[in-house]
Amino acid sequence: MKKILLFTLLTVLNTIAYSQTSFLSIGDVQKLSLHGFVQANYDYTNNAGKETNDFNFKHVVLIADASLTERLSFRLMADMASPQHLYLLLQEYYAQYTFAPWLKVRMGQFKTPYTIENVMPPTLIGALNTNSSVCYMAGVVSDPLYGLMAGRDQGIMLSGEVLHGSDGHALMSYSVGLFNGAGVNQRDNNRSKDLVAMLNIIPFKEVQLTASCIIGRGTARNDSPFSGITSSEEYRRNRWSAGVKAHYERITFRGEWMGGVDGKTPMCGGYAELWIRTLPKLDVVLDIDYLNRNSTLDKEQQKMVPQATQTTNYMIGLQYWIYRNCRIATQYVHTASPSAPTSHLWATQVQMAF
Repeated sequence: MKKILLFTLLTVLNTIAYSQTSFLSIGDVQKLSLHGFVQANYDYTNNAGKETNDFNFKHVVLIADASLTERLSFRLMADMASPQHLYLLLQEYYAQYTFAPWLKVRMGQFKTPYTIENVMPPTLIGALNTNSSVCYMAGVVSDPLYGLMAGRDQGIMLSGEVLHGSDGHALMSYSVGLFNGAGVNQRDNNRSKDLVAMLNIIPFKEVQLTASCIIGRGTARNDSPFSGITSSEEYRRNRWSAGVKAHYERITFRGEWMGGVDGKTPMCGGYAELWIRTLPKLDVVLDIDYLNRNSTLDKEQQKMVPQATQTTNYMIGLQYWIYRNCRIATQYVHTASPSAPTSHLWATQVQMAF
């Protein structure tokens, strides 16, 4: 099945790529556009004296957007950098119908509207490896119960913009949907559905206040050392978040605080990311990222867990914008934990987007 899926996807993308232009009229399709991005990394890590380094591709993404009518559209998205996880290759496929700016209906597989960072494209995130708090809480990667699901799920969602200011910008937007709660390219594995919702308040063009939540149940894919939940066990999986995004002249800031429970185990985390434009096209990027996978444990109890329960990442870096969303970035990340050795990461990335 995986081979058939991979062959079909490559055939579709190959057909698009060899077309004469990225804006086409094919059959009943009014407009078809192909875009994407590549993120190539060089990472050096020193973890308790053990050094590793490698070149790797974090993302090689191809996206095909089709407008069937003025109201009906479709998206197909694949990340070719995930050959070892073929079920992750096809990440998004959905149809969307726009009744009005205040009501859009989307059905298929796509990002769940939980946290500002999860719904952002990776090309606009300063932390090259994405903040660990978002990765864990939003089901991107590292949660042993939910698995590697890239922050996406299958379901149906309503979204839209309501109220507008005198300058025309939307003062409020919303997203609310029902999802399987099982992750990417997976059939539902229990009788429950996850309710995921996000509300954005935009009092000014430069400022956005956001709240989001997940209310649902999961079926554990693996044992968790943090909560005691075991593989195949059904458990309560709830999340919430509150955040702000702001831009003023040369300063861009984004920060969020998150909380949740797995079963009866509470967790929390958050990050703050700051961009400072120092020279034309050159930013200094600062980020602090905190995650506590079981907030009931003290330092001594954390030492009994085989994996680090609480971590804090401190990052400083530079990014130079070559052209639009194309950049070269380099950053140093210092990771501290009460129950694990300090680690150091130096990451450099070349990002090309089209």
